[in-house]
Amino acid sequence: MHLILLILVLLLSPTSLGSGISIYWLDKPLNLRVNAQIQGGVIYIPIEALKNIAEIKTTSQVAKVKYNGQEYNFVVGESKVTGIEKKMTKPCQLIQGEIFLPMDALSDILGLAVKWESKNRRIVLSEATEKPGVVELNFYEDGNKAVLEIEHRGPIKYFVTKNPPDNWQVEITDSSLLKPMPWILLEHPLLESVRVEQLSRDKVTLHLKSREGAVLESKIIGNKLILELMYSVNNFEYRNIGGLPLIQAESRTGLPEPKEYLTEDNQLVREFQGVKLKGTSAKKVINDELADYLEYQQIDDKVVAKIQLKRAITGIMVENFSYARLAKVKAVTTRENDLGTVLEFRVDGDTSLKATKELNTLKIEFKEAEVNNLKNQFKSTNEVKTLNFSQGENDNLIALIGLGSSSGYAIYQKDAHIYSVQIIKSQLKEKLIVIDPGHGGHDPGAIGSYSEEKDLTLDIALRLNKLLQNRGYKVVLTREADVYVPLSDRAKIAVQSNARIFVSIHANGSSNLEAAGVETFYAVGAAESMKLAQVVQKNLVNILNANNRDAKEGSFWVLINNIPTAILVETGFITNAAEEDKLRQELYRQKIAESIYQGIDSYLKSLI
Repeated sequence: MHLILLILVLLLSPTSLGSGISIYWLDKPLNLRVNAQIQGGVIYIPIEALKNIAEIKTTSQVAKVKYNGQEYNFVVGESKVTGIEKKMTKPCQLIQGEIFLPMDALSDILGLAVKWESKNRRIVLSEATEKPGVVELNFYEDGNKAVLEIEHRGPIKYFVTKNPPDNWQVEITDSSLLKPMPWILLEHPLLESVRVEQLSRDKVTLHLKSREGAVLESKIIGNKLILELMYSVNNFEYRNIGGLPLIQAESRTGLPEPKEYLTEDNQLVREFQGVKLKGTSAKKVINDELADYLEYQQIDDKVVAKIQLKRAITGIMVENFSYARLAKVKAVTTRENDLGTVLEFRVDGDTSLKATKELNTLKIEFKEAEVNNLKNQFKSTNEVKTLNFSQGENDNLIALIGLGSSSGYAIYQKDAHIYSVQIIKSQLKEKLIVIDPGHGGHDPGAIGSYSEEKDLTLDIALRLNKLLQNRGYKVVLTREADVYVPLSDRAKIAVQSNARIFVSIHANGSSNLEAAGVETFYAVGAAESMKLAQVVQKNLVNILNANNRDAKEGSFWVLINNIPTAILVETGFITNAAEEDKLRQELYRQKIAESIYQGIDSYLKSLI
């Protein structure tokens, strides 16, 4: 209301803004090269008015503003601001060679207090004084760590306690919940669920159900409380198995796949990222025909174990291990398909990818990698124009992809060595469907007597993919092989590719060995997801003649943080002997795929 009155007063004022209005930060005038302006009935403030409170970088068309731990990109002529969900009512403008923000951007987007003092004819800016509280809860993975990021308004005071064997309680005092937050279910090897509640007026409590043996560390960065859950290891032992030196770990959590390599000093090294050593560093003398000693220690957020090999066996070990610590991007190829253009990067060694898009450039960052004798078969297409590599910080390799006409992208690991970047063409006529086989790699999911969830879900997903493609649908799989895909990346594939439908496929598990049946989940309040879930569930029950556990709301992270039409299908209980026997049969898995296909097909046809 104050901002509306300010605009009306200024618009009716006979004196122009540029000559008669000054801008203050609290009680101090800002010495600006240019002053406030009016264009098309909109009040504009020069970007330099924020220089005392924010980090600002400008080009001729873009203003990057970092304020309160958030980054915002204001683009001249565009009404959307990247990095947040809010929209500006008017685009920023280039006036007298300077970038100006509309007045509402300062209050609605950056959250500043804007005050008009008519007597002194000045605009006074200040940071809004608002009640401290929890604004947002985000989840992502960083080097195998499960990371919860709690965005907080105001100072953060908190306490962490552990309730054995596998529960953590985080209390944020002098705080409140600024919006309702659901009980979030996470399909992650380290973190099962997060529940947020406010039982007293000035305290917010987070309840984390983690894997037994997981280690939690916390820190404050800016206005965010960061909670990191990591794998743990107690110690390592040396084993000589059939004339080969092996490292055996004692761990209650299990361990992610390590990075393995030989050094020039004849050391066999295994690096476990996102792992905490619960015991002490040690060096154990071995002195057999293979090795001299075993040594392990904590280095930052990874545990490094080394075997000092005898020089005589180094030649044998070279057949199985590389001398390189860094992964190597060996080749890049370009091919066009029905979806647009695919860039495939062949990588030797262990790495992970992180992608960010800014304007017409897609930045791919390969963790601890380098280009080595690159076989470059890149070619320009309608969707992809250029590709350039550079070495970034922390031994990370950066690939900059110049985009042409495109509507989105999807990044996934095709197999142990191939990473695919699918650039979606701008005029894709068919509806895009993302199929997500649950779990994979070092995350087996639910385990039965004879099978693991990750294998069953992949098989069903590949069958469903074939059915959909044979009927003319366009499909992206979050994984095509037994590889681990971070939970946060699964939803990103659907969001960033502008997919129409997301289907996550799982097999259930329970301590109740008699539990049986199929069920399909959708996010709370997601109307389109509910419609799809109901028709898929109906087909599963009818075709499989399975126990009906209904289509129902589910607070799964992968559904809550996804596109509007996203479902999660539990195809049966792997922990039930009779259902596991069915799930192991190819014909039954084909029927599951056909049931899901028919549900998707019926739903999409109902929209025509």
